[in-house]
Amino acid sequence: MTERSFGDRGKRYPNYRAAEKRVWLELAEKSGMTYDELVKSWGGIYVVHYAFNNLLERQPSGDEVKRHALNLGSGSNWHPFWREMAISPERDQKFGYYAPAPFSSPNDAQRAFGRKSAPTPEQCFGGLGDKCEGGIPGYDEVQPRWIKRFTLPDGTEMGIVGIGVAVGSILHDNACLQNHSGLNCNGVGAGDLVKTGSGPAALEWNKAAWNLLDTRIWRARFGPYPVNKNARRSGWYDDLRPVASRESWMAPALGMVTIPAQTIRYTGGETKESRRLKAPSHRTLDAKDEAFCASGRFAHRFTTPLKSPAGNCR
Repeated sequence: MTERSFGDRGKRYPNYRAAEKRVWLELAEKSGMTYDELVKSWGGIYVVHYAFNNLLERQPSGDEVKRHALNLGSGSNWHPFWREMAISPERDQKFGYYAPAPFSSPNDAQRAFGRKSAPTPEQCFGGLGDKCEGGIPGYDEVQPRWIKRFTLPDGTEMGIVGIGVAVGSILHDNACLQNHSGLNCNGVGAGDLVKTGSGPAALEWNKAAWNLLDTRIWRARFGPYPVNKNARRSGWYDDLRPVASRESWMAPALGMVTIPAQTIRYTGGETKESRRLKAPSHRTLDAKDEAFCASGRFAHRFTTPLKSPAGNCR
């Protein structure tokens, strides 16, 4: 019966030939659904599979498959269900932060994240560059690379993206979240990499630029999101719930001159999304950014002429 229901309904879907038939049959079998129910929820079964696998990192029970798949039906209206799983208590308790989720409006996102004002969609929050498009010419180590792709029944291609991260990019994204008119908060403007600290997000941008130039960076994974840029930017949000920031310091800047001494403490906040970003062992960070190491400690500190002091994460 499950084989017949898979074939009878599956031919109507754009990714039918690429579908993971074995997974579908296993979930259909344990759901206990009738032939008519399986045909009705053909696409929904796949949405349930991908959501549980990518957001909760577990397999659904038979009862969960039946309940959710029947509600999803063809799977075309999967956004509300995906959001429910992404910001569920189970997801939050298991990982400590929400997965990226599609919201119907900034006001809905504001309520979910408990923010004082409605945020704009944010993806790859804390990464170097412009959202997940990121990438800095000449710096291959920070370029975005899409991995672990999968296609939902309605044809939406999803994926995880790896991209470069720096303490400065984390601080800059958080500063821009507080003040959208800050320096380069809406894309990189014309001019030099090193700016004065006279405006919002300026010192954070300056720190991000020098973190990149001094190779004080690491890579992190974000997602899953729609691979299509327009679909992703239209309403997908990382976890923007506000939390206290880790200790970090910035250097004063005067035009093209940056004093390699970090004497200005970052006083803005962070988000649940940015707090998860931590440098692995052996990565080099500014000497006062120890809290951003995954271990929370440096193995040792050192100095280099004309650069700010640094440390290697334990």
